[in-house]
Amino acid sequence: MREKLKRRGGMLCRIGTFLTVFLGCFAVLHFVTPSGDDFFYGRWGNLGPAEFLGQIAQHYMRANGRNLVHMIDGVLLGSDLRIGLARVFIALLLGSIALNGLRLSDTKDHRTPALAAFWICGLFLLPIYLTRQGVYWITGAMNYVLPLALFMEYWVLLRDSMAEKRGWRATVVFAVLTGLTTEQISVMAVGLTVLMLLRRLMIEKKKLPRAVWWALGLAFAGMVSVVAAPGNFFRASITAPPVEGGALAMVRFNVMNLRRSFLFGDTLYPIHFIVMLAVPAYLFARALREKKWTHGVAALAGTAVFAVWLKLPQWDKSVLSYGEVAPQVARAFLAVLVGYLLVTLYASIAAARQKDWTPLFAWILGVGSQVMMLVSPTVGSRTMLCFVGAFLLMAACLIREAPYPYLLVAGCMLGWHWGYALMAAVFAVAAALWLFRKYCPARRLAAVLCCVPLLFCGWLMLKDTFDGFRLNALYDAQNRARIAAYDGGETLTLRKLPKELYGWVMPYHNDYYDVYFKEYYGLSRKTELNWE
Repeated sequence: MREKLKRRGGMLCRIGTFLTVFLGCFAVLHFVTPSGDDFFYGRWGNLGPAEFLGQIAQHYMRANGRNLVHMIDGVLLGSDLRIGLARVFIALLLGSIALNGLRLSDTKDHRTPALAAFWICGLFLLPIYLTRQGVYWITGAMNYVLPLALFMEYWVLLRDSMAEKRGWRATVVFAVLTGLTTEQISVMAVGLTVLMLLRRLMIEKKKLPRAVWWALGLAFAGMVSVVAAPGNFFRASITAPPVEGGALAMVRFNVMNLRRSFLFGDTLYPIHFIVMLAVPAYLFARALREKKWTHGVAALAGTAVFAVWLKLPQWDKSVLSYGEVAPQVARAFLAVLVGYLLVTLYASIAAARQKDWTPLFAWILGVGSQVMMLVSPTVGSRTMLCFVGAFLLMAACLIREAPYPYLLVAGCMLGWHWGYALMAAVFAVAAALWLFRKYCPARRLAAVLCCVPLLFCGWLMLKDTFDGFRLNALYDAQNRARIAAYDGGETLTLRKLPKELYGWVMPYHNDYYDVYFKEYYGLSRKTELNWE
């Protein structure tokens, strides 16, 4: 009976996680309007089949190999109704990412509600500097949310198929779909399959299922079709590199720019915050249980890395700048970056020694997804979404050692850092209840209170994003009304979106989009636009 109730509770947690993320993200997506490349790909949605496929073929030869995502993107941008469906679709994808993250990190016990809260917070805490390019932008979501959602589903299916808990048909299908998405995710799909094969052969000493070669082969074929697309080489030939000196100079330039774009800037700030806290929490717990001093030393090192990461931008603000900085600043940045990677790797290896390989695989795939971008002349924050998914999964697995205390400390520290002193009271009450946790009501109340601070921080971030997109949507509606009432005169006056951060590029930011904007809304190319 108890086991049945536990399974039912776990199912309710999964459903609740999916619905919470879906509804929260859809509340924002409801106000997301076309911008940037939406105007370019949206023109395809009203073409006939032959013309549509012709555009896809031309794009493959001259832009990139992401045919699958651009086909879906073009269809969904073809009308207002289909844009509405795109918003629902993206919200469903985000819900599935949280759900599959929970499935991969859950041990189906009393920790499930805490892990559910963690995944909800992880998706809600995504900063606008990341989501404006890769989540709350329709074309961006097709290029980054859709591939990550397919990859997470593929991971769940591959894990279960390798464990002989299910068949291989769905696994092979998702191997193909994931391999056909984008460069980063297709490489990660192949990498995941290889890692799972190596674990089965070298660690479990078991024979490989024949069907796994189909999954690997088809994922690899999809990856080759994307990575080796003629359009990638054509774009590389016409794109001026940001720095002269060849590949090594490009790598050095991109590494040094990770100061602001990746480590210290606002792009991933809350994500790094909760991941860096998860590592010492895990290592301290393992040190106490295993009486292993090396875990304690690594935990102290992780704590030091977190402290320096938190304070360095306050000590020297040049760490947040692009371009060259003083040598001591560069050395401090590299020390924090290497320390961050080493302590997370140590914790992942420690988990693997406990026969939990998911954190280590997530570390390899997450770090690899960013290493492959170091040779690219165009590295945007949107390319970091796959890293976020991988490191959230790693952290979720690590916090299982002490999930509720972790959620309490992480949420209170983040809230306090954002200026909410009330977090101290929440911490004190939850800690007091935890002392009396042998009493059932106290245990349940403490568990709930432990989740509240981080959920509150996630809600704050989501609300800020919601407010920004809602205001921009009002201005976009006014612009649409003016376009509909336009009588073909010489000048059409439109309003600039008031919150530039809550949306992607518009024609008044970049003239490249001017002609596509006019074509998307049925305006003559000769129409003069006046943005006020």
